[in-house]
Amino acid sequence: NRTRPAESNYPSAAELAELTSRIENDIDLIRYNFASSIGIWLNKDGTFEVLGGRRPTIDEKNFLDGLAALSNSVRILHFNSPSEEIRLSNIARVREDYRLVESIWRKIPMSPETNQLVREMLGRVDTISRLI
Repeated sequence: NRTRPAESNYPSAAELAELTSRIENDIDLIRYNFASSIGIWLNKDGTFEVLGGRRPTIDEKNFLDGLAALSNSVRILHFNSPSEEIRLSNIARVREDYRLVESIWRKIPMSPETNQLVREMLGRVDTISRLI
């Protein structure tokens, strides 16, 4: 087990794995809760089916797509950061996706419960995005 320098802001590998896994789980829960609240079914492949007559708005679709991109970025950070250079690049990508999701989140209505889940998840992502 390698000791990190005292000045390092990076979490240990175990801490990073725990945090990224938590974020991925949060995002999945948010995506499915939000999708069902607007009347769509999310398929495993990322496509969706409209369950009622109402189609999602552009912002709602962009929110779901942004969450999927953020989840993917977090997953890549978790599983594919073998060097500091790659880790920094992966963190930058997480930061970009975080900003997109946050900007869309502020524009769309959702239940107080889902809103709180998003707020908490974004707080955890913000922790990762500040590692550079």
